[in-house]
Amino acid sequence: MDLEIENRIAAILLKEATELKRQAGNEGVHVYLQQPKVREERYSAPSVARSSLFKTLSIEKAVIRGLLLSTLDDPNRKLCTATSMAVAAIAVYEWPESWPDLLLFLLKLIGDQTSMNEGVEKERGCNSTR
Repeated sequence: MDLEIENRIAAILLKEATELKRQAGNEGVHVYLQQPKVREERYSAPSVARSSLFKTLSIEKAVIRGLLLSTLDDPNRKLCTATSMAVAAIAVYEWPESWPDLLLFLLKLIGDQTSMNEGVEKERGCNSTR
């Protein structure tokens, strides 16, 4: 959701809240809130805002998770350690429901690192015998 839409929703909610407060002061809050139209409208706008905000957050979370995972095989060990800690902290809340491919990615990364390390060891072994 872009910022313009969020601002419009916020303005509508603020306007409705101001109107609600004004009318509640005139009629008494309990009388006003018991009207069927008010009860229905009170919950519709925030739920629309929440659902679109949830979609936006889901997209942003997916982008962040992808960027973190792409950094895990960086040659800088300090960066990898910090990224690993961030992935672990997020995984506590997100895995497996919201991040189902995490384990497969990590297993593949470990396998790739093992293959790479074996290749490096073979290369070193060949160089040391020459």
